[in-house]
Amino acid sequence: MTTPDATLDGSCRLQIGVWGDRSCAALREHTHCRNCPVYVDSGRRLLDRPPSAGQIEDWQQRLTAKDLPADGARTAVVVFRIGTEWLALPTALLREVIDPVPAHRVPHRRDPRFAGLVNVRGELMPCIELGRVLNPAPSAAPSAQSWPRLLIIERQGEAWAFRVDDVDGVHQIPRGDLRTPPVTVGQGAPSFAAQVFSLAFTFVSLAEGGAQGRAVQLDAVQAQLRAAAGAIKVQRVSGDIVLLDDELLLLALREVCQ
Repeated sequence: MTTPDATLDGSCRLQIGVWGDRSCAALREHTHCRNCPVYVDSGRRLLDRPPSAGQIEDWQQRLTAKDLPADGARTAVVVFRIGTEWLALPTALLREVIDPVPAHRVPHRRDPRFAGLVNVRGELMPCIELGRVLNPAPSAAPSAQSWPRLLIIERQGEAWAFRVDDVDGVHQIPRGDLRTPPVTVGQGAPSFAAQVFSLAFTFVSLAEGGAQGRAVQLDAVQAQLRAAAGAIKVQRVSGDIVLLDDELLLLALREVCQ
């Protein structure tokens, strides 16, 4: 067993920590490197270090770059996956994303779209099977590369939760890139599709032992570094994302909860 050296810059996490061979004795106490004082101190030093002249110049160029569309209009959306379909909702609806919690069935409620009630830090809210709301037909089973999350959305004091198979994150989409949805868009019910846009993903998967791990989106530089180390495979793909009509969706959710 190896004990982390307080003089390390935090890179021990990649050698003997949870991202390494897990031989660090401190893991018994802290469980994860994020709870270790060495990791915390390295993060503080990273944030407190003075910027170099090159970094200041780079940020000046980034902040002054005119990369917005002519009208400067963008739509902020959160992108998530249910089954094999990638969907999006305006971030104005999003309250938080949490790990899944058990849904407790409500007696005499047999609607398959209603999963039950979930307790989120003492607040009870309805949990909806969004896949069944969008598409009443049975959907394909989620892939093995799923990291389920619970999305909490809220408007005017009303909150709902629904399980998703993955969350990619928040994206700023130029409004000029939003297109009218075709007659059929993926598996979701066309009536809920407000618009469609394309989004490029950098997917990575674990390459150790040939086993496929979770597909996640990484910063391009980070992905290249980790791929060079042989830890992952990197694949760049692009696909259409369905932006759901939030007003129609909220009406459907209220109907399910009646």
